[in-house]
Amino acid sequence: MKKFLVLVILVAIGYGMYVTNPQEEDHRNKLGEVWGDALRENVLGMKGKIFGGKIGDKLIGTTVAGLAEYHNYYLFSTMKLQGTTISVGAFNYVYCGTSEQVSETIVEKIQDALQGNKK
Repeated sequence: MKKFLVLVILVAIGYGMYVTNPQEEDHRNKLGEVWGDALRENVLGMKGKIFGGKIGDKLIGTTVAGLAEYHNYYLFSTMKLQGTTISVGAFNYVYCGTSEQVSETIVEKIQDALQGNKK
């Protein structure tokens, strides 16, 4: 009976993960917010908001996030940029790190592109 109960709980958790798996649009929206902030503040060195607020930040971030590839694993999902995982989504939440972490990734990818290295 205990094994059956454990199995039922595992199936329920799996189903919950499947139903709440973030879609590609959710990843792109979250990346747009975080990447926009990171690009503006840390990479481009701009203080304040661009184009009158979050719209400009999101436009920049969404443009960069458009270069990433979405991968759906049914129970969770990821976005990858040149082989580097930049976001992970599960239970209707997308995690993509802080703007500082994103800035480091962006700078690294730009340097790799300028040097001709593909990772």
